[in-house]
Amino acid sequence: MAQSDTAGLGVEVLNFSTPANNPPIAGLGVEVLNFSAPVNNPPIGALGIEIIGNTTSSGGGGGRGLRNHVVIGTESGTERTVSGSAPNYVVSYEPTGPPSSLIIGDYVYVEKRTAGAGTGSTVLSTYVYVITAVSYAGDEGSSDDITMKYLYDTAETGDDSPLDLPSGGGTSGDPEQAPHKFVKILGPAFSMFM
Repeated sequence: MAQSDTAGLGVEVLNFSTPANNPPIAGLGVEVLNFSAPVNNPPIGALGIEIIGNTTSSGGGGGRGLRNHVVIGTESGTERTVSGSAPNYVVSYEPTGPPSSLIIGDYVYVEKRTAGAGTGSTVLSTYVYVITAVSYAGDEGSSDDITMKYLYDTAETGDDSPLDLPSGGGTSGDPEQAPHKFVKILGPAFSMFM
């Protein structure tokens, strides 16, 4: 499609033959991020964005890929409670624990490690839950309640409560709960920059 074909629609077509041609769109307020390999992901760390991507598994074999997602917040509170049963869980967090921008369809990632092995130990599996309901405490409530459904885990070990997954901290007899990462999908539009 030539540029003149879209002129009447108010659409501007930008053609880039190589990454070197990307700077002209800076004047449009658009930032292009080029990634040639996973090692190039760290530069966006400076923007305060954590990408969970370019991995096919965070433990175990045959796991599904965790690509093109951005962590919008992490909650590591110790006052969490859970109700419900597999595969649906309602996790109650301290107010202001989860980000206030969560919507139905966002995800919760929980990295399971061996209890007592240390928080920097090998991730055994990353559990993925989809958010199906959000209820914020507001001024009068005592907890933020996030309803989530287990989708899968990368090691394919099966459903588990999001509060039964150890962070590696504590001891094997008294493990600490793993942090909950709240995640949004960047989607196919972001893939063109990968």
